[in-house]
Amino acid sequence: MLPLLADHRGAVVARERVVRASDADPAELQVIELADQDSFDSYMRDPRRIALDDRRSAAIERTQILNLE
Repeated sequence: MLPLLADHRGAVVARERVVRASDADPAELQVIELADQDSFDSYMRDPRRIALDDRRSAAIERTQILNLE
């Protein structure tokens, strides 16, 4: 899915393993930058990304999206 970001004016800024204090903590943190809300929306609606949802769900327990300033 990450290679699709460039098609939506986006990029991975950081991808880090998390030192987990508990099992509830994420294993990885990704900071992704997109040019604007329209870019984010088009990425989320991209049929190529949606087609990979089953594979992503099998590999990733949860995803949390936060907007940063």
